[in-house]
Amino acid sequence: MIAERDGSGRFIKGFNPWNKGRKGYLSEESIRKIRNAKLGKIPWNKGLKFPDFHPWNKGLKGVVKPNKTSYKKGRILTDEVEEKRLRNLRERNLIRPNLEMTQDLAYILGVIEGDGYVTKFRGKYRIGLNVTDKNFANSFIKSLRSIGLNPSYFEINPSNGYGKLKQHVVSSYSKIFVLWYKKLNLNDLKSLLKEEKHVIAFIKGFYEAEGSFYIRKSDYKYVSIRMFNTNKELLNLIKNLGIKIGFNFNLNGPYQNNHSTFNKNPKQMYNLSTAVKSDVFKFMDLIKPCIKNSGGYQNDRI
Repeated sequence: MIAERDGSGRFIKGFNPWNKGRKGYLSEESIRKIRNAKLGKIPWNKGLKFPDFHPWNKGLKGVVKPNKTSYKKGRILTDEVEEKRLRNLRERNLIRPNLEMTQDLAYILGVIEGDGYVTKFRGKYRIGLNVTDKNFANSFIKSLRSIGLNPSYFEINPSNGYGKLKQHVVSSYSKIFVLWYKKLNLNDLKSLLKEEKHVIAFIKGFYEAEGSFYIRKSDYKYVSIRMFNTNKELLNLIKNLGIKIGFNFNLNGPYQNNHSTFNKNPKQMYNLSTAVKSDVFKFMDLIKPCIKNSGGYQNDRI
């Protein structure tokens, strides 16, 4: 038998297929495949009936998955489920954290003044942080737990699989903490940060959230640290706190904010910075940030 096609499935040169030059002709096998494809896939259980089958959520409104309750309007749930849901919500919101000033509380306040956030929405009082560095997220979780909060953690993978970084999300709930924080102003914050260790912890949290470390790798002779924010008064406070622990930051700005994606009229940016090499590495030794640090470059000091 003469082979009609080669290993790649193409017709061998010199062989003429039976329908070459004809129009409208298909083999019976091709017609059968096309016809069956149009019919679609027939499920294995088509036509079968299950007379004893009753869906678990028949007659319930707003319930979409077993063992879970939905917040859809008009749901009908048992009194036990409703009471359990409300009890859990009350317990989360009424967690009583330790609000006496400690290094961990100062660190939390520094993070919140940077990338962190405190919100109230639909009866939920939330303290949160979304970052791309897991070490930073873990550091925030540790401090939240140390003041008596119960944070949760989960990850969000990039939606397109590339071009973005994984998000590490930390959330904790406490009505008492959120209402306490909402009443704080910069003068209150200044009065809370009296001790040097609390100032260091606060600046550490703010630097990890809003700071950056730069070293020129061509000669390792130029290094700098910067902290960015749109609140000039807050940066002035941090500048004054820095003087207490031996640092004289430069306050620069305003600059055009080109990093805002959703806001058409973003606020202007300011930054605190220093490029004095001895101050930069002194800052790293004193603050000891878990990210944006000098790393192995400290061995290259000149």
